[in-house]
Amino acid sequence: MNGEYVELAGVLVHARTHALDRVVRRIGLLPGAQVHATGPGGKLVVTLEAASGRDVLARLEQLRDIAGVLSASLVYEHTEPSHSEAGAES
Repeated sequence: MNGEYVELAGVLVHARTHALDRVVRRIGLLPGAQVHATGPGGKLVVTLEAASGRDVLARLEQLRDIAGVLSASLVYEHTEPSHSEAGAES
């Protein structure tokens, strides 16, 4: 999307409870990924920020490949002007 827009995605991740700390650390290493909440039974609320929908899908696959992750489900996706584009409009 040539930097004009940014893709934001909300993902529900379910991880094995014994691997939760390790999974949270690994998610934090992925570019544009952030863990916002953890819940009982190994559930995590994660957001992804990427340059394109294709990049979001690639990051989603990376989440699924983390040892200890049982599932990663895309629950929300939104496209908006990038921060630099939004700042240029001001």
